[in-house]
Amino acid sequence: METSATVEIQQLTKIIKHRTIVNSLDLTLYPGEVFGLLGPNGAGKTTTIRLLLGLIAPTSGTVSINGLDLSRHFEETISQVGAIVESPEFYLRLTGFQNLMQAARLYGVKEPKQKIEAVLSLVDMTRAANQRVGTYSLGMKQRLGLAQALLNDPKLIILDEPMNGLDPEGIHDLRVFLRKIAAEKSVTVLVSSHILSEMELLCDRVAIIDKGKLITVKKMSDLTSGKGKNPVVFTLKPGLNALLVRKAMDTIIEEANCSVTIKPNTELFVECGKEDIPLVNKILVENGLPVYAIESRSESLESQYLTIVGGNQ
Repeated sequence: METSATVEIQQLTKIIKHRTIVNSLDLTLYPGEVFGLLGPNGAGKTTTIRLLLGLIAPTSGTVSINGLDLSRHFEETISQVGAIVESPEFYLRLTGFQNLMQAARLYGVKEPKQKIEAVLSLVDMTRAANQRVGTYSLGMKQRLGLAQALLNDPKLIILDEPMNGLDPEGIHDLRVFLRKIAAEKSVTVLVSSHILSEMELLCDRVAIIDKGKLITVKKMSDLTSGKGKNPVVFTLKPGLNALLVRKAMDTIIEEANCSVTIKPNTELFVECGKEDIPLVNKILVENGLPVYAIESRSESLESQYLTIVGGNQ
């Protein structure tokens, strides 16, 4: 049985001063997943997020949240969304608890004290709740922002560059928290970030957009698991006869249909699938080239991203 989508974006387009910022975007996001939005500066990521939050109106296309059209049922849909766009803003002279109480009143949260205590515990901010926000570190403000975003029990959380300015510990804590809330609460988390190494650890799927257009949507496991052809390094005995190496390389290209590059220290970089490794090894040994080591190097999100975006330029 197919899971109902939390968010459905269809042909979403935004034109500003005759410039197309978002161009016929189609995306579907599901409960319990962390979804990454990637792209170079000016790709349209922040504009897409503003469209999803109803901060600006689309030129054309639709956004539906839990089956309801955002433009026609704005209050009902946006009440299911929590968001942090850029740095969260608070009253610095008030405590964390007092700031959340102000937000809870605006949201119309029932039994706000109990709810605030629950979300503070969820983001591990209970002990700092009675301190003035002006004394908070950036990471603490970010966690308080997440607590505020959770006050209305959202089905969708949208975060634009949430890792900016955080130290490694803060980034780790944020990642653990987002994975936890997605899994345990079946919340859909949409994250836009330039920190690709963290997105690789955080996201279930990613969409790459460029110049406002969707380039691809991939499962993270497909991008980084080594499916398809990836670099495999065959380390050979140093000082081998160059003619023997060239003959073996030609045979690999012909019989295994793999590309081969020789590197210093007699390393062969072979673009092949995992199923081709035994054949390549056999060819090398039969040509009198002892293999000292075989290392399969799966692609990182960064290398895949650069390949995809670079190919779109």
